[in-house]
Amino acid sequence: MVARELMTQSPKTCAPDHDLACSVRIMKSENCGIVPVTEGNGESRVVGVVTDRDIALHLGSKDAKPSEVRVREVMSTDIVSVSPEDDIKEVTRKMEDAQVRRVLVTESGRLLGVVSTADLARESSRSGKGRMEKEVGRVMEKVSEP
Repeated sequence: MVARELMTQSPKTCAPDHDLACSVRIMKSENCGIVPVTEGNGESRVVGVVTDRDIALHLGSKDAKPSEVRVREVMSTDIVSVSPEDDIKEVTRKMEDAQVRRVLVTESGRLLGVVSTADLARESSRSGKGRMEKEVGRVMEKVSEP
């Protein structure tokens, strides 16, 4: 199995100059905890990500409203990504190494999708493969380390 087969395709994104309210609306409507940040006039070139944790920590420390803060002020530019043809082992290795629950799927810097631990768990339950279940368990343990 490869990233392209697991990923959530064409996730909604924000631009760096959007306000954080944009990210919050996307997280709520898509029931997700990450919003890729892209630019490039329709090219979907990834420049960062914003997570629900990033938003909570920033707003809590600044005592600010989401409509008063730009995405660029909060986004992380340390992007963890895989290619669409990377196999599941490479996807989980990157998650473990970076201790993240989600990785972007990109091709030539262009956003194609997102693979999350939830995607891995869904595939594990569908396939019923013991090896996949162990892989998901290992990833969750690793990304949850302090």
